Amino acid sequence: MTIGRRTVSGALPHMLREIREAPQAATLLLEREGPGIRAIGARLRRRNPVAVLIAARGSSDNAAVYGKYVLESRLGVPIALAAPSVVTLLDGRLHLRRAVAIGISQSGQSTDVVAFLAAARAGGALTLAITNAARSPLARAAHETVLTHAGNERSVAATKTYLNQLIAMALLGAAWAGDQGLGREVTAIPEAQRAVSCAISASATSRDSNLRTSATPSSTRPSRNDPRRPRNGHGLLRGGPGRPIVNPGQVAFSPRVKPRSEKRCSRIDSGTRTVGIRTNR
Repeated sequence: MTIGRRTVSGALPHMLREIREAPQAATLLLEREGPGIRAIGARLRRRNPVAVLIAARGSSDNAAVYGKYVLESRLGVPIALAAPSVVTLLDGRLHLRRAVAIGISQSGQSTDVVAFLAAARAGGALTLAITNAARSPLARAAHETVLTHAGNERSVAATKTYLNQLIAMALLGAAWAGDQGLGREVTAIPEAQRAVSCAISASATSRDSNLRTSATPSSTRPSRNDPRRPRNGHGLLRGGPGRPIVNPGQVAFSPRVKPRSEKRCSRIDSGTRTVGIRTNR
Protein backbone atom coordinates (compact mmCIF):
# COMPACT_ATOMS: atom_id res chain seq x y z
CA MET A 1 0.00 0.00 0.00
CA THR A 2 1.25 3.44 -0.92
CA ILE A 3 0.45 6.76 0.71
CA GLY A 4 1.61 9.82 -1.19
CA ARG A 5 5.15 9.17 -2.39
CA ARG A 6 6.06 6.58 0.26
CA THR A 7 5.01 3.08 1.07
CA VAL A 8 3.53 2.31 4.47
CA SER A 9 6.90 0.94 5.56
CA GLY A 10 8.50 4.28 4.69
CA ALA A 11 10.61 2.91 1.84
CA LEU A 12 10.91 5.02 -1.31
CA PRO A 13 9.46 3.54 -4.52
CA HIS A 14 12.09 2.03 -6.81
CA MET A 15 11.61 4.66 -9.52
CA LEU A 16 12.08 7.64 -7.21
CA ARG A 17 15.13 6.05 -5.62
CA GLU A 18 16.65 5.30 -9.02
CA ILE A 19 15.96 8.82 -10.28
CA ARG A 20 17.92 10.09 -7.29
CA GLU A 21 20.78 7.76 -8.25
CA ALA A 22 21.00 9.27 -11.75
CA PRO A 23 23.64 11.93 -10.95
CA GLN A 24 26.05 9.34 -9.56
CA ALA A 25 25.40 7.05 -12.53
CA ALA A 26 26.09 9.91 -14.93
CA THR A 27 29.31 10.72 -13.12
CA LEU A 28 30.48 7.10 -13.40
CA LEU A 29 29.66 7.05 -17.10
CA LEU A 30 31.66 10.18 -17.80
CA GLU A 31 34.62 9.10 -15.67
CA ARG A 32 34.86 5.51 -16.88
CA GLU A 33 33.69 5.76 -20.48
CA GLY A 34 34.65 9.33 -21.40
CA PRO A 35 38.19 8.51 -22.61
CA GLY A 36 36.92 5.52 -24.59
CA ILE A 37 34.12 7.52 -26.22
CA ARG A 38 36.58 10.22 -27.23
CA ALA A 39 38.81 7.54 -28.77
CA ILE A 40 35.83 6.14 -30.68
CA GLY A 41 35.06 9.65 -31.92
CA ALA A 42 38.61 10.03 -33.23
CA ARG A 43 38.35 6.62 -34.93
CA LEU A 44 35.10 7.68 -36.61
CA ARG A 45 36.67 10.90 -37.89
CA ARG A 46 39.45 8.88 -39.52
CA ARG A 47 37.00 6.39 -40.98
CA ASN A 48 34.70 9.13 -42.32
CA PRO A 49 31.57 6.97 -42.68
CA VAL A 50 28.84 7.89 -45.15
CA ALA A 51 25.91 6.75 -42.98
CA VAL A 52 24.93 5.59 -39.50
CA LEU A 53 22.25 3.03 -38.64
CA ILE A 54 20.90 2.81 -35.07
CA ALA A 55 18.92 -0.19 -33.81
CA ALA A 56 17.00 -0.17 -30.53
CA ARG A 57 13.69 -1.09 -28.92
CA GLY A 58 11.42 0.43 -26.26
CA SER A 59 12.80 3.40 -24.33
CA SER A 60 16.18 2.74 -25.95
CA ASP A 61 14.51 3.57 -29.27
CA ASN A 62 13.79 7.05 -27.88
CA ALA A 63 17.49 7.35 -27.11
CA ALA A 64 18.16 6.34 -30.72
CA VAL A 65 15.92 9.15 -31.98
CA TYR A 66 17.83 11.60 -29.79
CA GLY A 67 21.07 10.17 -31.16
CA LYS A 68 19.88 10.81 -34.71
CA TYR A 69 19.30 14.49 -33.94
CA VAL A 70 22.51 15.10 -32.02
CA LEU A 71 24.71 13.28 -34.57
CA GLU A 72 23.07 14.32 -37.81
CA SER A 73 22.85 18.00 -36.84
CA ARG A 74 26.58 18.19 -36.13
CA LEU A 75 28.07 15.82 -38.67
CA GLY A 76 25.83 16.16 -41.71
CA VAL A 77 25.99 12.37 -42.04
CA PRO A 78 22.66 10.64 -42.76
CA ILE A 79 21.44 8.83 -39.63
CA ALA A 80 18.68 6.23 -39.93
CA LEU A 81 16.77 4.12 -37.44
CA ALA A 82 17.31 0.53 -38.46
CA ALA A 83 14.62 -2.09 -39.11
CA PRO A 84 16.06 -5.27 -37.57
CA SER A 85 13.26 -7.37 -39.09
CA VAL A 86 15.00 -6.93 -42.47
CA VAL A 87 17.59 -9.30 -41.02
CA THR A 88 15.59 -11.39 -38.54
CA LEU A 89 12.43 -12.02 -40.60
CA LEU A 90 13.29 -11.24 -44.22
CA ASP A 91 16.81 -12.72 -44.24
CA GLY A 92 18.24 -9.57 -45.79
CA ARG A 93 21.97 -9.08 -46.23
CA LEU A 94 23.51 -5.75 -45.37
CA HIS A 95 26.29 -4.05 -47.36
CA LEU A 96 27.70 -1.46 -44.99
CA ARG A 97 31.43 -1.16 -45.68
CA ARG A 98 31.44 2.62 -45.23
CA ALA A 99 28.80 2.78 -42.53
CA VAL A 100 28.55 2.69 -38.73
CA ALA A 101 25.94 0.60 -36.91
CA ILE A 102 24.96 1.34 -33.31
CA GLY A 103 22.92 -1.00 -31.14
CA ILE A 104 21.30 0.34 -27.96
CA SER A 105 19.85 -1.96 -25.30
CA GLN A 106 19.82 -1.53 -21.54
CA SER A 107 20.06 -5.26 -20.90
CA GLY A 108 22.00 -6.10 -24.04
CA GLN A 109 19.59 -9.00 -24.49
CA SER A 110 17.30 -7.65 -27.24
CA THR A 111 17.57 -10.49 -29.74
CA ASP A 112 16.64 -8.51 -32.85
CA VAL A 113 19.02 -5.68 -31.99
CA VAL A 114 21.82 -8.20 -31.39
CA ALA A 115 21.05 -9.95 -34.67
CA PHE A 116 21.05 -6.67 -36.56
CA LEU A 117 24.37 -5.57 -35.10
CA ALA A 118 25.96 -8.93 -35.91
CA ALA A 119 24.66 -8.72 -39.49
CA ALA A 120 25.92 -5.15 -39.82
CA ARG A 121 29.36 -6.22 -38.64
CA ALA A 122 29.37 -9.08 -41.13
CA GLY A 123 28.38 -6.56 -43.81
CA GLY A 124 31.43 -4.42 -43.16
CA ALA A 125 30.12 -1.79 -40.72
CA LEU A 126 32.01 -0.51 -37.72
CA THR A 127 29.72 -1.51 -34.86
CA LEU A 128 29.12 0.08 -31.46
CA ALA A 129 27.03 -1.23 -28.55
CA ILE A 130 25.58 1.03 -25.86
CA THR A 131 24.42 -1.14 -22.97
CA ASN A 132 24.35 -1.53 -19.22
CA ALA A 133 25.64 -5.12 -19.32
CA ALA A 134 29.32 -5.72 -20.11
CA ARG A 135 28.97 -9.45 -20.81
CA SER A 136 25.75 -9.25 -22.79
CA PRO A 137 25.23 -10.65 -26.30
CA LEU A 138 25.05 -7.12 -27.67
CA ALA A 139 28.44 -6.21 -26.20
CA ARG A 140 29.95 -9.38 -27.66
CA ALA A 141 28.50 -8.61 -31.11
CA ALA A 142 30.10 -5.15 -31.39
CA HIS A 143 33.57 -3.88 -32.22
CA GLU A 144 33.27 -1.20 -29.53
CA THR A 145 31.17 -1.05 -26.36
CA VAL A 146 30.07 1.88 -24.22
CA LEU A 147 28.76 0.84 -20.81
CA THR A 148 26.17 3.07 -19.16
CA HIS A 149 27.28 2.17 -15.58
CA ALA A 150 23.75 2.67 -14.23
CA GLY A 151 23.82 -0.31 -11.87
CA ASN A 152 20.72 -2.36 -11.12
CA GLU A 153 17.41 -0.88 -12.18
CA ARG A 154 14.06 -2.30 -11.06
CA SER A 155 11.59 0.39 -12.07
CA VAL A 156 9.55 0.36 -15.27
CA ALA A 157 9.99 2.49 -17.28
CA ALA A 158 13.74 2.91 -17.09
CA THR A 159 15.22 6.08 -15.63
CA LYS A 160 18.96 6.25 -15.03
CA THR A 161 19.88 3.74 -17.76
CA TYR A 162 17.86 5.72 -20.31
CA LEU A 163 19.36 9.03 -19.18
CA ASN A 164 22.86 7.60 -19.48
CA GLN A 165 22.10 6.39 -23.00
CA LEU A 166 21.31 10.00 -23.91
CA ILE A 167 24.51 11.21 -22.28
CA ALA A 168 26.54 8.59 -24.13
CA MET A 169 25.02 9.65 -27.47
CA ALA A 170 25.67 13.33 -26.74
CA LEU A 171 29.27 12.67 -25.73
CA LEU A 172 29.78 10.56 -28.85
CA GLY A 173 28.44 13.41 -30.97
CA ALA A 174 30.75 15.89 -29.26
CA ALA A 175 33.79 13.63 -29.67
CA TRP A 176 33.07 12.73 -33.29
CA ALA A 177 32.34 16.31 -34.38
CA GLY A 178 35.08 17.83 -32.23
CA ASP A 179 32.43 20.03 -30.62
CA GLN A 180 34.05 21.26 -27.41
CA GLY A 181 31.03 23.35 -26.45
CA LEU A 182 28.75 20.32 -26.46
CA GLY A 183 31.41 18.34 -24.60
CA ARG A 184 31.40 20.93 -21.79
CA GLU A 185 27.62 20.85 -21.62
CA VAL A 186 27.64 17.06 -21.32
CA THR A 187 30.18 17.06 -18.50
CA ALA A 188 27.97 19.53 -16.60
CA ILE A 189 24.95 17.19 -16.68
CA PRO A 190 25.57 15.37 -13.36
CA GLU A 191 25.62 18.65 -11.44
CA ALA A 192 22.44 19.78 -13.17
CA GLN A 193 20.83 16.46 -12.27
CA ARG A 194 21.78 16.94 -8.62
CA ALA A 195 20.12 20.35 -8.64
CA VAL A 196 16.94 18.84 -10.10
CA SER A 197 17.04 16.00 -7.57
CA CYS A 198 17.27 18.51 -4.71
CA ALA A 199 14.31 20.41 -6.14
CA ILE A 200 12.28 17.19 -6.39
CA SER A 201 13.13 16.30 -2.79
CA ALA A 202 12.09 19.76 -1.58
CA SER A 203 8.85 19.51 -3.56
CA ALA A 204 8.12 16.04 -2.17
CA THR A 205 8.70 17.27 1.40
CA SER A 206 6.35 20.21 0.84
CA ARG A 207 3.76 17.96 -0.75
CA ASP A 208 3.90 15.42 2.08
CA SER A 209 3.35 18.28 4.52
CA ASN A 210 0.32 19.45 2.55
CA LEU A 211 -1.07 15.93 2.40
CA ARG A 212 -0.75 15.58 6.15
CA THR A 213 -2.58 18.88 6.56
CA SER A 214 -5.34 17.75 4.20
CA ALA A 215 -5.76 14.54 6.21
CA THR A 216 -7.37 16.48 9.08
CA PRO A 217 -10.59 14.68 10.20
CA SER A 218 -13.60 16.00 8.25
CA SER A 219 -15.41 16.86 11.47
CA THR A 220 -12.83 19.59 12.19
CA ARG A 221 -12.80 21.07 8.67
CA PRO A 222 -15.17 23.83 7.51
CA SER A 223 -17.95 22.59 5.23
CA ARG A 224 -17.87 23.34 1.52
CA ASN A 225 -20.40 26.16 1.91
CA ASP A 226 -18.83 27.63 5.01
CA PRO A 227 -18.01 31.31 4.24
CA ARG A 228 -14.78 30.93 6.22
CA ARG A 229 -13.52 28.47 3.62
CA PRO A 230 -11.10 30.41 1.32
CA ARG A 231 -11.80 30.31 -2.41
CA ASN A 232 -10.48 31.99 -5.51
CA GLY A 233 -12.52 33.63 -8.25
CA HIS A 234 -13.13 30.31 -10.01
CA GLY A 235 -14.62 28.51 -7.05
CA LEU A 236 -11.46 26.50 -6.39
CA LEU A 237 -10.06 26.24 -2.91
CA ARG A 238 -6.96 28.35 -2.41
CA GLY A 239 -3.61 27.06 -1.27
CA GLY A 240 -2.31 30.55 -0.66
CA PRO A 241 -2.90 34.04 -2.05
CA GLY A 242 -4.61 33.46 -5.40
CA ARG A 243 -3.26 29.90 -5.79
CA PRO A 244 -5.67 27.00 -6.42
CA ILE A 245 -4.93 23.81 -4.52
CA VAL A 246 -3.59 21.08 -6.80
CA ASN A 247 -2.52 18.36 -4.36
CA PRO A 248 -4.35 15.06 -5.05
CA GLY A 249 -5.35 14.80 -1.41
CA GLN A 250 -7.17 18.12 -1.64
CA VAL A 251 -8.73 18.01 -5.10
CA ALA A 252 -11.81 16.36 -3.59
CA PHE A 253 -12.67 19.71 -2.05
CA SER A 254 -12.51 21.52 -5.44
CA PRO A 255 -15.92 20.98 -7.07
CA ARG A 256 -15.02 22.50 -10.44
CA VAL A 257 -11.95 20.38 -11.17
CA LYS A 258 -12.67 18.27 -14.26
CA PRO A 259 -11.66 14.61 -14.59
CA ARG A 260 -8.39 14.18 -16.46
CA SER A 261 -10.18 12.74 -19.51
CA GLU A 262 -12.23 15.92 -19.89
CA LYS A 263 -9.36 18.38 -19.72
CA ARG A 264 -8.16 20.01 -22.88
CA CYS A 265 -4.50 19.88 -23.79
CA SER A 266 -3.02 22.93 -25.48
CA ARG A 267 -1.49 22.24 -28.87
CA ILE A 268 2.30 22.20 -29.06
CA ASP A 269 3.66 23.47 -32.34
CA SER A 270 6.33 21.17 -33.73
CA GLY A 271 8.60 24.16 -34.33
CA THR A 272 8.80 24.85 -30.61
CA ARG A 273 9.97 21.41 -29.57
CA THR A 274 13.50 20.84 -28.39
CA VAL A 275 15.46 17.61 -28.24
CA GLY A 276 17.43 17.49 -24.99
CA ILE A 277 20.74 19.30 -25.31
CA ARG A 278 20.79 22.15 -27.84
CA THR A 279 21.29 20.89 -31.38
CA ASN A 280 22.45 24.23 -32.78
CA ARG A 281 26.20 24.70 -32.99
